[in-house]
Amino acid sequence: MRQIDVEFAPANAVQQSFPVHYALESSNDGRSKIIHCRLGLPQAQWPAWLTCGSFRFIMHLLGDIPLVDHDISSQEYAASLDAEAFRYKVYAAIFVRELHVSI
Repeated sequence: MRQIDVEFAPANAVQQSFPVHYALESSNDGRSKIIHCRLGLPQAQWPAWLTCGSFRFIMHLLGDIPLVDHDISSQEYAASLDAEAFRYKVYAAIFVRELHVSI
């Protein structure tokens, strides 16, 4: 797994840096990727707004346009708007870093 540090400021709080470990997995048809993410902190150090420290995204191509979906097939659930915003900030940071990786 690779690591990326994501700067995030939840509502009414100061910005913090969160280490996130991630791995990219290509689909068999080569048209999508699964991005596995895990917060790189012990559970005791998770912020209160984050109820689950691991989550997945599925990235598809529609023509040349990448689309992303949160993988709702698992039990991972964003229990707050801050958690949801954090997850998509993670996705954006990984997308920018991995832009050279074709899907």
